[in-house]
Amino acid sequence: MNWGFRSLPKRSSGADLSFQGSTASEHGLARVPSSSPSVSVRDDQSEKLEPLSEGVERAEPISPVAQASVFDRPRKFAYLDHTADVMIHAWSSCLPGAFAQCLLGLYGIMLNIEQVQLCPTMDAQTWTAEGHDLKSLLYNFLEEGLYRFHVDGFVAARVIVDEWQAPIDDTALAEDDVGAAEAAAPDQVNAFRMRVRAYGEQYDRLKHESGTEVKAITYSAMTIRRRRLEEASTETDPDRVYQVFVIVDI
Repeated sequence: MNWGFRSLPKRSSGADLSFQGSTASEHGLARVPSSSPSVSVRDDQSEKLEPLSEGVERAEPISPVAQASVFDRPRKFAYLDHTADVMIHAWSSCLPGAFAQCLLGLYGIMLNIEQVQLCPTMDAQTWTAEGHDLKSLLYNFLEEGLYRFHVDGFVAARVIVDEWQAPIDDTALAEDDVGAAEAAAPDQVNAFRMRVRAYGEQYDRLKHESGTEVKAITYSAMTIRRRRLEEASTETDPDRVYQVFVIVDI
């Protein structure tokens, strides 16, 4: 579906262009074909977001694991410039929250995220993503969000992670070698799993404007890490504990 995308605008000097102390180009961010042996399962279940009176809080059906919203301040995602593609850098105080922030960052490339609102009469989009490791889980989660934008025209304003299963030693994510984040569980093919709900509205080119079309998610230079103890004393953002870096094909 053609949404009338335009070329990526030049980013302001205030954009976060740091990548673990070096530039993106130094990490070999060349475009590579992306493929995944894992399956992202689409779930057709939906939840009606009924209108509420002004000032009334909506009760969640279950206690969420994490959530992210376009109304969060300060923003918990930024972009790294690249010769041909764009890297999303997202972070949170927990890993599921960093994944959710990354999805909002994905939508922020394709439209003006500041204009996205919650539609009180629109069904929640719900889906389950699975993977054999953390990277394939992140890939499948983002791929499903991209699919729902291109096919259904859905854009999220709020992402809620209701279920999270990641059988991995959390301390391994603080190491320079993130091989532990890629290791598969020995006895399960899709041991990594997350279930999400996303609330938002239908994409409107006049309201949301047109950003840059994202063709696909890639595994190129994908990084998932936790802040090391020695970094805590120099970090100014207390929520920048878990970080993910994802390059998208534009």
